[in-house]
Amino acid sequence: HVPHAQKLILELKSIIDKVQPDAIITWGPDGKTTHMDHRLIGASVTQVFLSQRWNKPIKLYFIGMPSDMFSSQRAKTLKGQERSFLNVQVPFTWDQYDKAYQSLLCHESQYPAEVVMKMKEDRKSFGNKIYLREFSSLEKVKDKLF
Repeated sequence: HVPHAQKLILELKSIIDKVQPDAIITWGPDGKTTHMDHRLIGASVTQVFLSQRWNKPIKLYFIGMPSDMFSSQRAKTLKGQERSFLNVQVPFTWDQYDKAYQSLLCHESQYPAEVVMKMKEDRKSFGNKIYLREFSSLEKVKDKLF
């Protein structure tokens, strides 16, 4: 349908075939900040993941933020996920935190240094955990919805 999206999906498949990761972390349907590029990437990675049974098991995770960490209903709806859906919570060190934000400086056209510093300070209020939702499917095929 859209040639650039199809090309992206095929490129992602090629990367996954080559790297053979144990796990993939991508954006969920919210795109973290409703960012359409993030949504496209998350949907494309998910499509590749679902397109075949992989020779080696791969876990798929979607990054998220618990809704209860946002104060406004708007932010909860646009950026948050109900905490119970975020079934993987991985702690990180503050040194890892610094390295992650340092890596954003490579994207200077999108994230000037002053923006990265503000994002880094804002993110501190959420603590030192990364929240993920593990993709899961039932082993047994169901023949009814309820």
